[in-house]
Formats: sequence, C-alpha cells, structure tokens
Amino acid sequence: MGFMDMFKTHFESGERATDEVLMTHYYKNNYQQTKAGLLEVAKELDFNVAFEDDIRQELMLKRKDCEVIVTIVKINPIETTVDFTVNTAGLISFGKGKKVIQSLYQALDKRLMFKGLALNR
Repeated sequence: MGFMDMFKTHFESGERATDEVLMTHYYKNNYQQTKAGLLEVAKELDFNVAFEDDIRQELMLKRKDCEVIVTIVKINPIETTVDFTVNTAGLISFGKGKKVIQSLYQALDKRLMFKGLALNR
C-alpha cells in the first residue's frame, strides 16, 4: 500500500487498474448466480443491502464504516464481471477501501467460478 492510499477515502476497481487488488474480476457465472453470490458475501461481511437495481445491474451495500457500490456487467449469458466502488468516512482511512475490495473479491472468488483479472486490457 502506498503512502497516499492511507489518506484516500475513495477506491474503485476497474479494467485499467494498475494495482492487482483493484483489477476487474471475471466469472463464469450468469447474472443471477453472481448477484446471489454477492448477496451471500455481503451478509457474511456484515453489509446491509441498501439498494438493488437489476436494470442497471448495481447493488449498494452499507456498513457503519463504508459504502460499496457493486456493478455487475453481463458479458454474455454465462459470463459476468464485478467491480466495486468503496467510499469510507474520515480523514485518514489507512487504505480501508482497498482492503474492503480485496476481502469482497476473495470471498466472491470462493463462491463463483473465477475466470481471470482484467481480461480486456
């Protein structure tokens, strides 16, 4: 973790991320399986589901220390990607958002059929 990461309160995963922890994860699961896996992981990590939108394929998860926006992209009927945007409160977060993304991906990788990282770079 870089020095500046200690002060950031906003972290995003994505296709073009330079840090492996923040790279988009691809899964060989359909949208419903991916969403169900995310809801299980959210419950396991003490998140409350604040918002679900199946049209935009987004979820908002909340916990007392952070908010997470989850975006599921359906690549084809049996393949999806998952990205996270994490916002934390406070001036010094000690990289909490990055750690939250890492723990969400690790738990999700155990539940779904992980295919790879940032495959469309």
